[in-house]
Amino acid sequence: MFTTTLGEAAQFAGRRFVRVALLPALVFCSLLVVVALVGGARPPAADLRVWKAQPVEVKALLVGGFLTAVLLVAAVLESAQSTLLRCAEGYWGRLADRSLGRFGRRCHRQRLLRTADGSAQLLYPPRSRPHEVRPTRLGNILTAAELYPRLRYGIDAVLVWPRLFPLLPEGLLCALATARADLSALLVRAALSCAFAALGAGYVLVGGGPPCCRAVCGAVSCWPGRPTGAR
Repeated sequence: MFTTTLGEAAQFAGRRFVRVALLPALVFCSLLVVVALVGGARPPAADLRVWKAQPVEVKALLVGGFLTAVLLVAAVLESAQSTLLRCAEGYWGRLADRSLGRFGRRCHRQRLLRTADGSAQLLYPPRSRPHEVRPTRLGNILTAAELYPRLRYGIDAVLVWPRLFPLLPEGLLCALATARADLSALLVRAALSCAFAALGAGYVLVGGGPPCCRAVCGAVSCWPGRPTGAR
């Protein structure tokens, strides 16, 4: 039974890596290649002729380098899950916290005062604890989830949850793992979209490509969409 459970966990971890890290990394690197072909000073037809003129060994080396880059990006994304989550929660460091963080907290405090009591319990910390408000929407949702058991039952979720998690039913474990994978996928897509917008637009600007390519690279930053299911 223990071996079966480990096998299922490894299988799920493999599927999660493919969905959360590998596929977004493949799309990211492929789009960068497209921008390099379309957004440069030379027309794409000239690059295509150069590619056809290369020997098979050079083509295989270039394809291998592309696949290696995809795997490296995927590995970095997989190892940076905690960092991405903390950034999405609003933990940006002292300098950014004094500027963007202060502005975000002020905006969310005003929204908290305008929010109905029922939805405020899911979206924000209690109104009696305005110092707990985070500068991002996701940070406020997770803070509200952490504060609820502490205020209602006197339980510190940070300490209890890792010990309670292995005792949950299998169905609930699968649902939680799926929700966590969805959240990780949104964070990865958001990070890659911002990176692509910056790298792609910068390359087109430096390479003298068409202005429409810069607009397309900037529009890709809207790829993650609105994470309505993050809570």
